[in-house]
Amino acid sequence: LGEALAGRKALIVASTDLSHFHSDTRARNLDGVFIAGLERFDPAGMHESLRRKETEACGGGPTIAAMIAAKMLGANACSVLGYATSGDVTGDVSSVVGYVSAVMVRAADSPIRSGRESRGAGASPGSSEDAYDIGLTREDKTYLLRLARRTIESRFGREIELAPSSSALLDRPSGAFVTLTSRGRLRGCIGYIEALKPLRETISEMAASAAFEDWRFPPVTESELEDIEIEISVLSPLRRIDDPSLIEVGTHGIIVTKGGKRGLLLPQVALEWKWDRETFLRQTCIKAGLPEDAWKEDGTAIEIFSADIFNERELLGTGR
Repeated sequence: LGEALAGRKALIVASTDLSHFHSDTRARNLDGVFIAGLERFDPAGMHESLRRKETEACGGGPTIAAMIAAKMLGANACSVLGYATSGDVTGDVSSVVGYVSAVMVRAADSPIRSGRESRGAGASPGSSEDAYDIGLTREDKTYLLRLARRTIESRFGREIELAPSSSALLDRPSGAFVTLTSRGRLRGCIGYIEALKPLRETISEMAASAAFEDWRFPPVTESELEDIEIEISVLSPLRRIDDPSLIEVGTHGIIVTKGGKRGLLLPQVALEWKWDRETFLRQTCIKAGLPEDAWKEDGTAIEIFSADIFNERELLGTGR
């Protein structure tokens, strides 16, 4: 297919359901494996997961064929636009069917690679004079990273010693995201955009959500803990802008909202993919499930934020 379409302008469409007639919880676990393969843009890995019956998709073969052809034609990223089960519509979660929508694209100015990968070991997020800083000390950041890890590992009966902290900044309401990677690949990322809860409470809650409730991935298992690395992004307040030229790649994250659809990308994502400003905006639109040029349209809201980003590798010298 890729060879036949080389040099032509074409749209490749693959259609499939995901798992069939499991409980909603079981369906989301099975479907999470398939969705993780889409996010990684990894057709070989998806084929193996289907062969081992770790996931289900009646149109798995056509989906994998479409991914391989798209790669041959220059696509280098796959963005999941939405996921639901029939239970989300009918209310019956005893026996459901899973559905996902995704788009494969070539992200301009980014290297060709198989799926969206997180930074490799040792790489650091970008910073500038405008990077967000609420005054967290090294001790505060170390505490939050250890708190996140303790929250995750406690699910498996593991105990991590954590001395209490009386830092007032940890009790300040703050938006924050917790990102998990495993061997350089995204393994979970969930957060609060708004400052809804005290920072230490937000980090503990989002660590558990990233590890066990990110629908794109199966829950983290105990055997994975040694490979999991934790990164925290503490967000500044949001600022709505009318002039997209105010966006500074490497400093700002973006939120695009229109017609009830909303997409967010953290500041470090643009650096990982070497995107320019317009590509960053287009990819945020795609994340929202909007046309890639929706940021130019009337009625589209663009908000920016910066973040204080820190991780275990930089502060602790290890994934632990």
